[in-house]
Amino acid sequence: MPSTPRVTKIARASRVTVMRELDTNDVVIRLDPPRSMVQLLVKKTDGTLDLFYEASQETLLEMGGFERGLGVLVLGYFSAKTKVDIFNLEDYRRGATAFQKELDEEAAELLSSEDSNSVFEGALLRLDRFDDTWTLQDLDDMESLIRHAADGGSEAAQVFLKEKWPERVKILRRRITR
Repeated sequence: MPSTPRVTKIARASRVTVMRELDTNDVVIRLDPPRSMVQLLVKKTDGTLDLFYEASQETLLEMGGFERGLGVLVLGYFSAKTKVDIFNLEDYRRGATAFQKELDEEAAELLSSEDSNSVFEGALLRLDRFDDTWTLQDLDDMESLIRHAADGGSEAAQVFLKEKWPERVKILRRRITR
């Protein structure tokens, strides 16, 4: 018999909102208006939320519009996270494989560029592919790519190394070593 989900009551002003405790298969969608991004957040083992994927407004429009793009991202997440075959998730699993191949090809092309901003974009595309197969050496290689872009003059890479990389690499190292 399936367990009954625990609920948490959150008091706000004069009303009470009931929120189901998040499961590891759940995804939270957050809009980041200043950056024109949509973020998919997932529950980490320690109970906090972690960024799983983010997409720009342009990316979603390229996917056929905001609604369609967001739907593809959510169904793509479910297809990767679960083995059930409802909502045609198997179609998304096949589509995700083709999409990842395209991203790998784009990353390789960007990384072979002599433009430091392109190299940084390629490194971020590779970093988005982080999964259970990565090693500590892969992280060191990733950091080298980002540093190469920063040393080549990419301001975005310099900011990333200073503001985002230290925390992200700590998290990724913990995932690899557990």
